[in-house]
Amino acid sequence: MSILFRSLRRNQRKPHQLSFSVCLPTEIQFSIIDHFEGDILRLRRLCLICRAWASHAQLLLFRAVSLRHDNYERFLALLSTRDHLGRSVLCLHVSGWRLWNEPKLCILDSISLATSTSLPSLHALDLSHVNLAPGDVAIESGIQWSFISKLQIRFSKFTTNETMLTFIALFPRLENLEVTQCRIEVLASNARPGALQQRIVLPDWHLKHLALGEFPHTPLVDWMSQEPAELRVDRLRILSVGTDASALNALLRKIGGQLKHLELPELTSRGRGQQVALSIKPCVVLSTLTFSERSSYDRGHGIIHTLLDIASPSLLRTVSFDIHLDAGYRDTLWEAIENVVIAFSALKAVEFLMSGIADGRSSFNKLLTAGEHAVFLMKERLPILEARGLLRFHFESAPTNAEERNDGRGISDDTQRSLTWPRRFWSRMLWKKEHPPFSTL
Repeated sequence: MSILFRSLRRNQRKPHQLSFSVCLPTEIQFSIIDHFEGDILRLRRLCLICRAWASHAQLLLFRAVSLRHDNYERFLALLSTRDHLGRSVLCLHVSGWRLWNEPKLCILDSISLATSTSLPSLHALDLSHVNLAPGDVAIESGIQWSFISKLQIRFSKFTTNETMLTFIALFPRLENLEVTQCRIEVLASNARPGALQQRIVLPDWHLKHLALGEFPHTPLVDWMSQEPAELRVDRLRILSVGTDASALNALLRKIGGQLKHLELPELTSRGRGQQVALSIKPCVVLSTLTFSERSSYDRGHGIIHTLLDIASPSLLRTVSFDIHLDAGYRDTLWEAIENVVIAFSALKAVEFLMSGIADGRSSFNKLLTAGEHAVFLMKERLPILEARGLLRFHFESAPTNAEERNDGRGISDDTQRSLTWPRRFWSRMLWKKEHPPFSTL
């Protein structure tokens, strides 16, 4: 019987099974892959699927390239064999000091020789920890940088003031310029004031964004403030003022007629060790004013003096404040600030960008988080602005998806959700140290 049943089961007709595969058009496949731009790990995995995906994923990987002293030679060799990858590079990050035992080594010198021919689509240049001196190829051959529209220089060193200004003047089509935390090795103390600016011609820039860090204020700002050249700035971000703001005041007198957005750091109250205070009276068309870099030592006196200096209060539409939840923002004179702000007739919004441990429990009210308690406190202390519906609150938090997670690549979504904000921040920094961002080599 068992043999009979086995034969019957073997002869039983099986239902017909449909087997088909759906193949999406190549354009749709590439559109899906575009959503992973900036996620290096996923793009590298997509390169292993098929040749068609590999070619498109490689172009996305090379949109932004990070170069250091240990990989820039391989990058140049790759450009010589695969020129189509060089055409996809939009942003170039260069980092690394010139080695003392190899005085002729400079990454920027080697890259500058290949930018005009091998990188025709390059428009953004980010320099970090770069040492520039007179005679470098990057300074002598300035025609290669004529297509750069965004320049960012951080933590770099220049031999002299003239070296710094000569290098920045090589970018005639800039739209975004940021110079922060740079250092001059030899200060030109014996040079006649104004002589250096006359030798180096300032390009006719129309900058959409200009950011000036703690140094260099005097040589760079004095050079920009020279009258013969035309300079227009839409948004100015000042990261540090210091005790003498005469150079910045001269710059504001030149660009204040077109400046629409001004971002200021912590301002000490006048009379407290400040020789020349910052004045924003030349900014006659200002529509947005931002106060950033707040600390527990600022109680709002500098904010009040700045608001009273506005030349055209009827044009101001937005006032924003950066608040750190761990700082002493509760001690700020918000009631006095409100009395000044409510006089602006065209005001549309008063925004608060809150950073810090927004998800943690407040030390004043255990039923509320620190962010909820801050919102409740600001609404209570600014009742007139709250009644008019002008208050806006934004929380600075870590990115949660792969498209926005440019600094936290390689950290899983579950890990991101399980960590609090500061732990997520340091986790991203630790991973970033082991895996530098935008590194495709």
